[in-house]
Amino acid sequence: MKYVFFLFALVLTIASCRRPGAPFPRICPAKESYRITDTIQVTNCSERFSTQRWVLPDGSTSVNPTAFYVPPSAGSYTFKLYVSDDDFVNEYGAEKVIIVTD
Repeated sequence: MKYVFFLFALVLTIASCRRPGAPFPRICPAKESYRITDTIQVTNCSERFSTQRWVLPDGSTSVNPTAFYVPPSAGSYTFKLYVSDDDFVNEYGAEKVIIVTD
C-alpha cells in the first residue's frame, strides 16, 4: 500500500512541474501601495512568452504589456495574467492582489 502512495505522490510531483523553457508569468505593479485617487498600473514582467492576456478586476481583458485600472472604491483588486509561448499548447497564469486604501 505504501508503494501505491509513493507512486501516486511521484506522479503528482512530475505532473505539477513546469517544463523547461516554459513561460514564467509574473506581474509587476508600478508601486507598492495605491490610494483611491490612483490609477493602478501593472506590467507583464514574465519570461519566455509570446502572447499575453490580462483579466482585470472588473472582468475586462487586455493584451497590452501594461494594464491600467481605476478602482471605484477602497478594497482589494485581483489582476490575472495569462501567458503562452509559440506553441500555444499551455497557458500559464499569475495573480496579483492590489490593496487600495482611502
